[in-house]
Amino acid sequence: MVVDVNPRLWVQAVDGDVLFESTYARVYASLETGAVHEVTIHRSEPRVHTSPLLSPEECMERAVAFVDAIPGVEVVDRDPELAPWFEWQTRYYLLCEDHAGVQRLKRVFFMRISREGEMEIRHGVDQHRRGMVLLHIDARTGEVFRADGMEQDPGRTRTYLNGREFLGPIFPPRVRDGVAHLAVNYLDSRIWRASVHRTAPAQVTIEYNGSTWEFTAGQRQYLVDGGGATLTSPPLLEAEVLYLPLEAVELITGWSAEYSQTDDAVYLNSPDPEEEA
Repeated sequence: MVVDVNPRLWVQAVDGDVLFESTYARVYASLETGAVHEVTIHRSEPRVHTSPLLSPEECMERAVAFVDAIPGVEVVDRDPELAPWFEWQTRYYLLCEDHAGVQRLKRVFFMRISREGEMEIRHGVDQHRRGMVLLHIDARTGEVFRADGMEQDPGRTRTYLNGREFLGPIFPPRVRDGVAHLAVNYLDSRIWRASVHRTAPAQVTIEYNGSTWEFTAGQRQYLVDGGGATLTSPPLLEAEVLYLPLEAVELITGWSAEYSQTDDAVYLNSPDPEEEA
């Protein structure tokens, strides 16, 4: 089906209460005249588990617990009244795909929250300002991976591909002790199209450009084509997802991969400036 109020959003019923959002378009146009000479639309098939492990109530509990754990912030309204084009999103599990083709099963909740110290005067009465936030919860692990409208948003670190911002990554970068990490899922995506195999919950084997790489979460030592080597920082395993430090991404792909603390952003750049991400 196509959502009436947003005809660009293509939504497919997958399994019971699961909806699959999968529309990716690329427009090729002349820089001189602006004339469009090609449009490609990509709609994928599900590549990840579509069976939620958490009920909607359990997902809501994770969302509320996330807010309650932040000092000075509290939930005012768990279920605020929403416009129809937002409300439908909260009624289903959503299998979402970003522009790299990486997928995740999630549940979303809109909430109103109050923040301590944010006051305004209304008719001579002090009242807490109430802000609307949108929380994204992984429906299989319970992880809150994005909190739009909150300073404590786990997905606040931005990603840039060849100078253009990659909007809304399903797995935002992880920054730990000043070191940025990228989810291994992005190596098996439209960006690099590597072959990625999870040989164990904390281990992964990656085949790319004729070489084989083996990494283990928490260990700086790794194998490349059977030979041993050492990273400066180890891979992470968080909420069942393996994240590689940018150093490993550079070694595997040949791209430059840098993290700017000033911008809180990850910059990924192809060695070939003409290569499309």
